[in-house]
Amino acid sequence: MALPRPGQDIQEEIKCPICLEYLTDPVTLECGHNFCRACIGDYCEKWEEHESLECPVCRAKIQKGNLRPNWQLANVVEGIKHLEFVPGVEDLCVSHKKELSLFCEEDGAAVCVVCERSPEHSSHKVLLIEKASQKYKEQIQDELEFLREERKRLEGLRVSESQKQQEYQEMTKAERQKVVSEFKRLHQMLEKQEQLLLARLAELEREIEKSQEETVTRLSDKISHLNCLIREMESKCQQQSRYLLQAKTKAERQKVVSEFKRLHQFIKEQERLLLVRLAELEREIETSQEETVTKLSEEISHLDSLVKEMERKCQQPPRDLLQDIRSTLSRSSPSHTVVPAEGAAQEHKEQIQDELEILREERKRLEALRVSESQKHQEYQAKTKAERQKVVSESQRLHQFIEEQERLLLAQLAELEREIEKSHEETVTKVSEEVSHLDNLIREMECQCQKPPRDLLQGIRSTLSRCKKGKFQLLRGIFPELQTRLKSCSELNLREKVSMFQGNLQSYLEEGSYSKVKVTLDPDTANPQLLLSADRRSVRLADAPQQLPDNPERFDSELCVLGHEGFISGRHCWEVEVQQGIFWAMGVAKESVRRKGKIHLRPEDGIWAVQRRFHQFQALTAPTPIPLSEHQVPNRVWEKIQDELKILREERKRLEALRVSESQKQQEYQGLSPQSCQKPLPKVN
Repeated sequence: MALPRPGQDIQEEIKCPICLEYLTDPVTLECGHNFCRACIGDYCEKWEEHESLECPVCRAKIQKGNLRPNWQLANVVEGIKHLEFVPGVEDLCVSHKKELSLFCEEDGAAVCVVCERSPEHSSHKVLLIEKASQKYKEQIQDELEFLREERKRLEGLRVSESQKQQEYQEMTKAERQKVVSEFKRLHQMLEKQEQLLLARLAELEREIEKSQEETVTRLSDKISHLNCLIREMESKCQQQSRYLLQAKTKAERQKVVSEFKRLHQFIKEQERLLLVRLAELEREIETSQEETVTKLSEEISHLDSLVKEMERKCQQPPRDLLQDIRSTLSRSSPSHTVVPAEGAAQEHKEQIQDELEILREERKRLEALRVSESQKHQEYQAKTKAERQKVVSESQRLHQFIEEQERLLLAQLAELEREIEKSHEETVTKVSEEVSHLDNLIREMECQCQKPPRDLLQGIRSTLSRCKKGKFQLLRGIFPELQTRLKSCSELNLREKVSMFQGNLQSYLEEGSYSKVKVTLDPDTANPQLLLSADRRSVRLADAPQQLPDNPERFDSELCVLGHEGFISGRHCWEVEVQQGIFWAMGVAKESVRRKGKIHLRPEDGIWAVQRRFHQFQALTAPTPIPLSEHQVPNRVWEKIQDELKILREERKRLEALRVSESQKQQEYQGLSPQSCQKPLPKVN
């Protein structure tokens, strides 16, 4: 019995898509496709460990336990197996009614023996149907092998992409946690700095308060003492002459006692030295004792005679007594000077008035000093309060800056995560489409191989053209730029950024206390080989020396130029940008720095500077320069000066502080020394 061609199509439908043989113990999946029970079981065991199960034909999600036996299909398969296929009318040549036993490779069509001899096919290569079928079967098998390898590669790529996507998600999650952790640490560090500064301000306030109290107490004690002294002296000025002189005598006595009390301690300290001399003094006393006794005897004898004379005169009448009384009294007290009481009192009053004037001036000065100290205390309190507010404000601003940076980094990570997810989905979709296309092509070619030779050769050219190895574009997975961006957010990169921010935070806090100045260069000091810009804000090395007046301020040998501005005190900073050059120096110099002849850039000669020498950054100290950094030499440098402290800082990294002490205060000028640069162009900001 002959089966028409549509029956052969039914024959293909009852074959398993996996083994390409007739269905054995067929089962139906949820999507409606049929497979051999053994084939679909092996498939599920192979792929369930890697990812969720999918139908090999349509890629719909399936479950291993939902396999339904299809007994009706099994009976159909068994019935079709027993059918006998015989050639039909379609196997005959339309023109010659001969069997199509040959195959023309040029035309890609089956021909009969009559067609082969015709002029149309005489120059064509013609093969027997069986031989041509075997030849193309081998080509199809080669293509099938490649397609299976390609499908295997794509399946592995899909699994690999899923794993990579999970890894990238974990990496971005870890980076997000690191960002939050690092910025939390920055917030804590900033809060600690804020607390430290506020504690210092509080301690300073307490010291100012204590100092003010001590000063006011001391001044009040002095003023109180002066008030008592002034009142005492004013009251004495109101006393009668006799009492005033008595008070003077009493005051002199107290003064003498006070002085001798003070000297008494000094005498005790000198006692040890005096004891050494006692022996010599004793000998001298013994030597002079006899002379002293003799003199005393003479004085006693003189006094005895004087007493007798005065006793005798006391017995005389008044007139005789008053005669020669002055000579008698002068003989009795020859060392005393006697003046009238009124005159002595007036003289003492004048002395007291002079002292009172001095005391009143001193009291006035102390009162003014107390008022001044109170005003200073209020000013210091206002300054510390302003500083406290400034610290809090700056801290809040820095917190906001840190939070903004954190939000930016987290937003970048979130955007990167979304792009990775999107890229993964696109890649998986492309891979799935390629795998589905390959599966369809593989099934088609496997079915083609099972066909009879004549059916296999039909459309063989189009079938092979779709199997060319160059047909399929190799997928690269997640875009390389996303991987690069993810690496840029790695822990090392993040820590470097945070460390750089933390390292510059102290400089950022200090910058507010420096006055940024606008520096212009002084053309009168520039070496003739240095060419200044019109705005005097930049300098470069000229091709040849210029014809300039040799004024005393100009450097004639060294390639140097000074800034026009000078400073005696205060905190100042400016920025210098060096665009080219491998050898330059910059810093500050005394006003008295030597301008003529050879100059050494060192503190001993009144210059404090740093220099770039090839790839090194150095502080110019004597006897040898000090290396400041082993990192890349900067192109932008901050320069700061604070009276006797000069600090030069790299914009990205804080360098070491260079302390300088001066014996004399002079004006200091900013200076640039391009030296042997290849036409450098420093810009002063």
